[in-house]
Amino acid sequence: MCRIMVIERLSAVLFDVGGVTAAVPLSSVREVLPLPHLSRPPGSPAPFAGFLDRAGAALPAVRLAMLFGLADRAPEIDPLDAHLLVVGHEALTVAFLVDRVLDVVTAGPVTATPVAPDATLNGCVEMEVALRGGLVPLVSADRLLTASERERLASLTRLEAERAARWADA
Repeated sequence: MCRIMVIERLSAVLFDVGGVTAAVPLSSVREVLPLPHLSRPPGSPAPFAGFLDRAGAALPAVRLAMLFGLADRAPEIDPLDAHLLVVGHEALTVAFLVDRVLDVVTAGPVTATPVAPDATLNGCVEMEVALRGGLVPLVSADRLLTASERERLASLTRLEAERAARWADA
């Protein structure tokens, strides 16, 4: 049986990915960026969109539509509309490529229905919240990637930093 709860105040970033509107808590988002040029090394895993150069450091970007299994429904990314949601994990900051950021909302009270942790990959959807006349999945930025995916991104980022350092020494 679903237990409905009330959130007194919710601040979230609403975004579209593969035709689905979802939200992430505003407190998890470091910044929202327009889609810049990303460099993507050959042989990178399919969900990996590439690296963004942030003040000389490589910031990995991941296609959220592929993580959500929506890649076949997702329209071709329009670089004029697409955004990167930059979120921080324990030791890794990651940018998630979304079709577009729709809004930053603060609302309350908001009704919410918790989602069972085993109902989504890595339990990334914490609850469905009533926003804009419908139910919107509220995702946990910390659970969008599995531990092995975070390790793989950290490894790719280290390799990119080593490659950049070789050019700096030349």
